[in-house]
Amino acid sequence: WHERRKHGDIADLSWDLSGLIQEFQDLDNQELNFSEQIGASAMAKKKQRGDQQFGSRMLTEFKQKLRLDYFMLLDLRLWKDMRMCLRKMFISTLVANLSYKRILGVRFARNYPSVADAFLLRDREFTLSVILFSVQLLTVPTIATTLVSDYNFFGIMCSVLSSFFLTDQIILPLGDRLSELRINCERRAFVTRKYYNAFHDLRYIINPDAVRRYIRNEPLLLRQYLDFVSIFQGMNPIVRQSGSHVEYESTAWVDAFNVTLQVAKIGRRFSDAFSVRDLKDDNEHLAPLQLARAVMRVLKHLTDWVPGKHEVRDESSPFLQYSQLRVAGVQEQEFHTVKTANAGDFSVVKFDVSKDPVSFHQPVHWLLSELLENVHLLDEIVLEQAGWSGGINAMVSKLHEIHPKFSPENTILSILDWPMRTMVLLCQIRSGFWVRNGFGVRNQAHHYRDVSLRENTFDTDLYLLQFGFVLVDPDHLFTTILDRFGLLAWFSGKPNQPPYDTSQANYMVEEMLSLLIVFGSERAHAAHLSLEDKIRREITQNLCISPMAHSELGKKITESMSEDAKFDHILSDVAKFKAPDGLNDHGVYELKPEYYDNIDPHFWHYTRNNREDVEAALQKIWKKERESQGLDANPQDFFIIPKLARITSGPFTRMGNMLHSRVLLQIIFYALWNCKVSSAPTSGTITEQALYLAMMAIVDENNDYTEETYNSHTWDKEENGLPGFIWYAATDSFPVLVNELEREHITLLRLLLKIIEDDQMANLHKRCLWIVNNIETRGNKQAKEHIRVWREERRVLHSQQIEGADGQHNLSESERKKLAAKERQAKIMAQFAQAQSTFMSQNEDMYDDDDTDTDMEVEEEDHPGAVSHDGLEVSDDGELEVQRKFHFPTGTCIVCQEDADSSQLYGMLAFIQPSTLLRQTPLDDADVIADVFNIKQGLDVEQPQEEPITSEKSSSGKKQPRASNVHGFPPQSHKSGLHMSTCSHLMHVKCFETYYASIVSRHAAQSRYKHPENLERLEYLCPLCKALGNTLLPIVWKGKTESYPGVLSGANDQLYETFMNQGIDELLVQIEKRRQFEPSK
Repeated sequence: WHERRKHGDIADLSWDLSGLIQEFQDLDNQELNFSEQIGASAMAKKKQRGDQQFGSRMLTEFKQKLRLDYFMLLDLRLWKDMRMCLRKMFISTLVANLSYKRILGVRFARNYPSVADAFLLRDREFTLSVILFSVQLLTVPTIATTLVSDYNFFGIMCSVLSSFFLTDQIILPLGDRLSELRINCERRAFVTRKYYNAFHDLRYIINPDAVRRYIRNEPLLLRQYLDFVSIFQGMNPIVRQSGSHVEYESTAWVDAFNVTLQVAKIGRRFSDAFSVRDLKDDNEHLAPLQLARAVMRVLKHLTDWVPGKHEVRDESSPFLQYSQLRVAGVQEQEFHTVKTANAGDFSVVKFDVSKDPVSFHQPVHWLLSELLENVHLLDEIVLEQAGWSGGINAMVSKLHEIHPKFSPENTILSILDWPMRTMVLLCQIRSGFWVRNGFGVRNQAHHYRDVSLRENTFDTDLYLLQFGFVLVDPDHLFTTILDRFGLLAWFSGKPNQPPYDTSQANYMVEEMLSLLIVFGSERAHAAHLSLEDKIRREITQNLCISPMAHSELGKKITESMSEDAKFDHILSDVAKFKAPDGLNDHGVYELKPEYYDNIDPHFWHYTRNNREDVEAALQKIWKKERESQGLDANPQDFFIIPKLARITSGPFTRMGNMLHSRVLLQIIFYALWNCKVSSAPTSGTITEQALYLAMMAIVDENNDYTEETYNSHTWDKEENGLPGFIWYAATDSFPVLVNELEREHITLLRLLLKIIEDDQMANLHKRCLWIVNNIETRGNKQAKEHIRVWREERRVLHSQQIEGADGQHNLSESERKKLAAKERQAKIMAQFAQAQSTFMSQNEDMYDDDDTDTDMEVEEEDHPGAVSHDGLEVSDDGELEVQRKFHFPTGTCIVCQEDADSSQLYGMLAFIQPSTLLRQTPLDDADVIADVFNIKQGLDVEQPQEEPITSEKSSSGKKQPRASNVHGFPPQSHKSGLHMSTCSHLMHVKCFETYYASIVSRHAAQSRYKHPENLERLEYLCPLCKALGNTLLPIVWKGKTESYPGVLSGANDQLYETFMNQGIDELLVQIEKRRQFEPSK
């Protein structure tokens, strides 16, 4: 008793109730002021309240102390049996009566901060905590609505969680510390999983329809939620390691992603309050205005947000240097000017993903994107009634009046830069650009796109960037994307510029083009598809890859769709079930043939491998249809014409304007040009993606440049054709480097015609010709004339080739030799291509990567003994001479990741050992000779399992009785010697010395362990593939040029025949004479 009096009554509130109410009141007044600033005071359905009226009921009831308060607050101090009895009492007596249930709910809200403090920080038997009783209360709609509307319980829960994650304790109210503190993912709050229950309580309390209506009508709840999720904005930032590998790999990212998963789910539930599916009250006409106000409020919050300056952290943590990283806010951004070829100069945010801190976590952006999914409600008529006559762009421009530091467009670009950085970060990680940061970064990229998170993270980032093309000039946004990807130089005709090497640059270009295609083709939210249509689309796109079982299909689709009541009905409508054939088999669903017409090969949830599988499936169907019609089915003639959904209402009705951007035309042009002139092997995916973007611009109907929409009195359609992409393709020229000294400017139209004339790009001819035909149909007179002249030249050239083939019999001997040599040249080149294709098919395992979603390209220089065919020449006498250059291995040092070239000595890891692998064919053994002759395909191909020759038949081919003992290769023909094997990995000599010294140190420090290598034999393990080695084979030679016939060009058949008939006999006579004079041995 004396101890209780000394420390006060346990039922007294341990937190400042009046201070918290005053904080909520201040926030409420700020929200009213904001509504007046943007001219939206009428859309917030709430009445002006006096200072004393706000929270008066909450203050009165929370100051009362009841027995229920003692039961809840003493729960932590009670024995296990007593705690279980109290729970049974709550359920059997109080919960059964609705009036008592309301009282219990109010007392639960009153004691929630104290109970949460005990549960999260002190309770060892937390499974018995009274806080778990919340599911019995908060799932009741009337109780949840009462607590939220009359007792600010939603704000209390947000404040409790904010205090817990920021300070590792429950302090209410936080006040100014909420904006001053910065979250630290190394703290205890992130390690425990008890906070899951608090997030579940938030979801319970948001679910009822009445609470969702209250969220729409009460701006204070949006403000409280924004303040809560802002503490996770930009948490756990990372920066790329460029010099050396990261010393410590922190696991804090795991805890950060666990929290992000919960925050993302809460954000989806909160944004659903503004969804059209929930508009079932008497004030549906206010819903668009409430949505507009919410969007503006989130935009303002993002503009005002600045990360806290102070962070609660453990000074002894080895990850202190990483926890001190800080991501700048919108108002802290700097801008720099970027020049384009034809679109002018643009001011873009100055940021480098490869150098500056960047974070995966941006819940405020996710909330904004989820709100904008309902943007179809914001048509121009509704916004004009609210005072924004210019539509959604005029609404957003109101931010400039509140924050005049930046222009409205630069403000939006600063906000959009966050999801753009995430897209670039994902691409760079998958390209291997962040390899020195360890496996943790790669795992973060994987989980960010995982099905469990994708809908609320990756998908929202993509949609927000897509919406950016509606708010800002597409040229401006495309320029920002190029700058953020670090590909401005690549798309300006300088493909060999830092920061990427050749393979990384090609991968980044592919990923960027894939994103641009998604921005233009993904229209599920833009066209406002219903949930049923989205489910049908997900099912068809996944079953197109391959038939799947129900369980497997459910793993590839998000829970919000796979758990919907209509999922199975839609599945049975679009797919047919194939029953299992046996006990170990399982049934699968196959897509019905009529749904293949709706397949999009660039579906936004596809990986690179998925796109290839879908294109192969569609090509197979196309081939089958062509053959059924008796038509030629050449694989090079197959290509897919984009099918873009038409948007009839909402802000996205002019979404296709992005496809008519001059910067996008520049991207398409240099993607084609760089691949055409590149000497290094490039992926054909880049050219196919670039042409797909061009075809999208031609078939799109949601833009200002179609026949139906463009009605300018100053534009002569007969003379100039259609504006936009068609016009720019024929008029905008780009500087290209033809050779080391010559530079010229050519248009996209001219480049397409050059590609059609290039036989090495035959797989693109049909696509290019389709685009050229459309330009000819809808282009200006100059373009039509240019195409007409080109067609005429092609026709004349074709006629000359036919006449030349008919007149070959009139050629002279030397001319026929030259013509025959050229034909042999073409055949030899075809043989080279066939040999390379055969080698790749027989050794495809050499090029497999651990990441099944990443198809790395293989360059010839990466393999030992790579041979490049420099050319085929015809000599003056008509003979064909083949020239090639043998390259010694070059590549990248596997230790320092720097180039292994002539700048410093390097070598190849190898293992030398005695071996009897080498053998000499015994010419006196008829069975062995017959076995050699029976090998038809060579030793590079796995031979079929057959019986040995000596067991059934002799070298003559006659069947013999089966031998009792089958002998193998004669052991005396094996030759003992040294054999060297290598894993082909390269390493600098200095790096090798350092690496071997570390092995010696490890053996000395861990002498008791059994190590895989033996230092007495100078052994080591390859640090990359763990192959055993004992030597470093130095590479100090340069490439050697070889030619054929070369010095043998003077030989002819007549001299050879004379030598065979007479020269051999003369040599035998000379040898016999020499033997006669040699002394006997």
